[in-house]
Amino acid sequence: MKIQIQTNINAFQIFQVLRFGAYLLISILLVKAGFSTENIGVYEYLLMLGGSASFFWLGGFLTFYISKSDEKTSTNQYYQTTFNVLFIFNCLFAATLFVGFYFFKNAWFNSIPSSTFLLFIIFHFANNQAYINEHYLLVNNENKKLIHYGILNFLSLLFGAGLGFYYYQSLNGILLALSIVALLKMCLSIYFYLKSPNSIFIKSKKIQSFATQGLIISFSILIGSLGDYMDEYLVHHFYGNETYAIYKMGAREFPLLQLLTNSLATILIVIISKNELAEALQQFKKKTASLIKVLVPILCLLIIASKFLFPLFYNQQFSNSAIYFNLYTLLVFSRFLFPQSIIIGLGMNKYLMIGALAECTLHIVLSLLLMQFWGIYGIIAGFLISYLADKFLLMYFLYLHKKIMPFDYLPIKDYLIGNLLVTITVIAALAL
Repeated sequence: MKIQIQTNINAFQIFQVLRFGAYLLISILLVKAGFSTENIGVYEYLLMLGGSASFFWLGGFLTFYISKSDEKTSTNQYYQTTFNVLFIFNCLFAATLFVGFYFFKNAWFNSIPSSTFLLFIIFHFANNQAYINEHYLLVNNENKKLIHYGILNFLSLLFGAGLGFYYYQSLNGILLALSIVALLKMCLSIYFYLKSPNSIFIKSKKIQSFATQGLIISFSILIGSLGDYMDEYLVHHFYGNETYAIYKMGAREFPLLQLLTNSLATILIVIISKNELAEALQQFKKKTASLIKVLVPILCLLIIASKFLFPLFYNQQFSNSAIYFNLYTLLVFSRFLFPQSIIIGLGMNKYLMIGALAECTLHIVLSLLLMQFWGIYGIIAGFLISYLADKFLLMYFLYLHKKIMPFDYLPIKDYLIGNLLVTITVIAALAL
């Protein structure tokens, strides 16, 4: 069972890296093709807007769908249920954006043409629905198919964006091509739906529990992430499209850090749920130490090289993006802490809601306050501090209610040395 889980996670990591890489290369294409920073800012803003309106319910229901994969009942029943729920929320998502665009066009969308916004809605609708594809393959242990799907998705996105630019020489052309790719992926979702047995959508108590638990996770994700999107809004609103484009190119968490830590968090939930607590915490500790030893050297090299890589991949105008990227690597302080996995494994989900609410409140207050003194750097500082505070609060809940000490599951020495090395490297890179 452990080997199976590890294999699934690796395949899923490969898919996520390929998808992230495709969108990163498309952003580079926009720069190299001579698009203005105004147009690039519009493109990045639309991606951010679509993500902010859908990430929480997508994450909530897809996460709970994956959590049902260990049950011996037919997972395919949950596939149809998940597809139906996503479709309902997707329709609400598209309708809200469509109506909001015309009601608030002058206030929020005055720099975005109507045709561009319509293509953006079509793309996100189809793409959101297609997110279930990789989760379906993951749940059903189709590892090779998942990797093949990731490669096909990667090539389709790049090839589509290239054709869209070649034929139309415009942002609309690229969005049109990306929308076609997303619609084709949605057709695959429908194929999976048709081949699955009919689900008992409302009648079953398990399905009702699925909807309830999915919404609980969704709201936790939403509350905990509101501050992140507020940061992007603050930069876009107070500094304009050009500065936002430069900020956005750098303010990306290193995908390997995000993917490996998120994947490990998923594995740890399973370990906590399926093993004796003492044994699970020991496995927890060893896996965390191994991850730190793998990621820290990679991060340090990337931080030093970022000053040269950003002008190389983009142009000299985006050299300051490296500063934002380096500061975001300080997320390792939080990413190497996994109290949330223990809390979920032990069924203490209400504390996730408390932590998310505290994090969001602190994030908003600190970002608005520190922005007055340090500008964009103050916004980033507010994010880093609040995210770390959330992890510390969850660690406190574990001690308070279960008497689980941090050193029971955290390799203290590796954690401190790893974070110290990353911090010194960031300071050295800023001084270069």
